[in-house]
Amino acid sequence: MVSASGENKIGLLLSPLTTRHSPLPWLCTFLFGIGTFLIVLFFFLPVVDSSGLTRLRDRIEEGNRKQTRLDRQMQRQAEKDRLKDKDGPIGPNEEARKKRETERADWDKERERLEDLYEDAHNSALARTYFYTWGMFFGFLILAMGAVGFLSFGPTTSRRVFGCIIITFQIIVIFAAIYANFNLMRAMRPPIGEL
Repeated sequence: MVSASGENKIGLLLSPLTTRHSPLPWLCTFLFGIGTFLIVLFFFLPVVDSSGLTRLRDRIEEGNRKQTRLDRQMQRQAEKDRLKDKDGPIGPNEEARKKRETERADWDKERERLEDLYEDAHNSALARTYFYTWGMFFGFLILAMGAVGFLSFGPTTSRRVFGCIIITFQIIVIFAAIYANFNLMRAMRPPIGEL
């Protein structure tokens, strides 16, 4: 059916989704962007959790090293004092020893507090892994919808190729994840005699 102006109205009715002015390519681009954002977000949130755990562990190790260093300094000072005064007491004097014991007791309390914080942060990070996995799953689904839209309704060939590349990449990542989880589950399986 051709109008008086020469337009093919049936062609316009059948292909409104493939024109450049159609809202569908914009929707695909929006889905693609949201999916990419979710994947990047939920990929790096466990990294942020891990860096927080590393920071707490490093604070504990730094405090332990500081205490060891202070003990050595006290011993060196006691040796210097003994060399100056041959008839003096062996080892650090009573005042230095009490001060050092007080510092050590304060550090032990602080270390216990930091270890509790570390355990709580570690347990929280493990619990959040469940939500990070689901967030990445939904990100991959939304990204796949956008990429399939690029394949089907992409106004240019480059968008269609880009959608094809993303879908292929997702399939590879999914198979790699399945393979990794399969091997992990096999490694975690107890021997037959222990069942």
